[in-house]
Amino acid sequence: ATYTLLVLDDDSETLANLVYLLRHEHYRILTAATTEVAFQLLAQKSIQVALVGQHLGMGDAAFLERLREIHPQVVRMIVSDYANAADLSEAVNRGAVYRFVLKPWNDEALRRMVRDAFRHYDEQQGQGGN
Repeated sequence: ATYTLLVLDDDSETLANLVYLLRHEHYRILTAATTEVAFQLLAQKSIQVALVGQHLGMGDAAFLERLREIHPQVVRMIVSDYANAADLSEAVNRGAVYRFVLKPWNDEALRRMVRDAFRHYDEQQGQGGN
């Protein structure tokens, strides 16, 4: 089965960098620059992992909470360009986010985290956990 990764960021340069970084990982990569497009893709496609940039229109926390409510099976990761530790750790603690990555990210660490997120997805689906 082919894994599908949704990359969501309103900054086109960050979006392009993330796609470029992950292009050899054998995922189908879908991109969205707005939360509206992201929700359309989530409704139409089978997506296992969402990599979400911060500074989105509806607010990161609100988007991630809504994503968790509508698509609880999707493993959610956030890429942040500032160390807003309180918000990020709260999101992680509430279960809205699986992992967060601070910019500038380490390429290999980010690739590994995305691979781990797909593994986590499989475990959640009963292929090794729950």
